[in-house]
Amino acid sequence: FESNAEEATLSNDVPGINALPNTLTDKFARSLLGNYLLERGGTPPSAEEMQAFVESAVKEVTEDTVSRAYNAQDVSIRGRGPEAKASYEEAVWRVFLNNPIDAKKDTLDHFSDMVTKDDTASAAEVKKHAQAYAGIGKGLIALTVPEEIASSHLRLANAFARMGSVVQDLASFPTDPIRSLIATKLYLPSQKELGLSMKEIAVIFNQE
Repeated sequence: FESNAEEATLSNDVPGINALPNTLTDKFARSLLGNYLLERGGTPPSAEEMQAFVESAVKEVTEDTVSRAYNAQDVSIRGRGPEAKASYEEAVWRVFLNNPIDAKKDTLDHFSDMVTKDDTASAAEVKKHAQAYAGIGKGLIALTVPEEIASSHLRLANAFARMGSVVQDLASFPTDPIRSLIATKLYLPSQKELGLSMKEIAVIFNQE
């Protein structure tokens, strides 16, 4: 009973409006507490040791957050050549049009306003961005793809799906602040991968 009470206290001490059970925040708290009890007992840890505990716990709870949404077997391949590429390009644009992303304000700016100003409108925008990215990923993976574009298409679909997941995690700040914190570190690398995957597709289209 004593351990359970300490776990609840530690979880509630992590910044956030309402950190829920079985979230990454809860897992983080349990992992940190477990390391403390197993390795330190009743001796208070030093600042360096506490940092090591925190880094270990964050690594542990982060492992489940990074994954590929789609694999090669999810890609439907048919045809090759200019006609197939033209048809594919048109289908891709339809996917984008069906899942518009408002670029007037960056997702991280909306996230900052959500956290620092408790701005509900910005919170809604972050969720919309997440839905748009995820929707594009789902739309892309459902397309029929020319053979020569298959691997690049898979990379692009995964990049959009990953952005959708990361931005959705940003939006989870009120109930799972640790997941949201991890997402802030994953956002820029995920954005970079998205840019590179789009550039790769563009190069293929510009080839004769």
